[in-house]
Amino acid sequence: MQPILSKQQKSRLRALAHTKRPLIMIGSPGLSENIFVALEEALDRHELVKIKIGCGDREAREKIAIQLLEKSGAEKIQRIGNMLTLYRRNDKAPVIQI
Repeated sequence: MQPILSKQQKSRLRALAHTKRPLIMIGSPGLSENIFVALEEALDRHELVKIKIGCGDREAREKIAIQLLEKSGAEKIQRIGNMLTLYRRNDKAPVIQI
């Protein structure tokens, strides 16, 4: 399990994510295995990933966010509306220095 990020580290990651566009978009069909594969690739390559969850109401989006967190092992940086930002350090080739 990864160490928990400090408030300062999360704040820095939120600032970095602010200008990023979503790399993964989840539509009305919801989650599929392809989304989990794309998320793994995005986290390995970028470490900091923004996801747009464009389906369902607030509760449905929260369930999807929880499933993404559990399956990926990433840490939630923030969730505002239908946007979710995740971070998972790539120990082999780190991209972001925090």
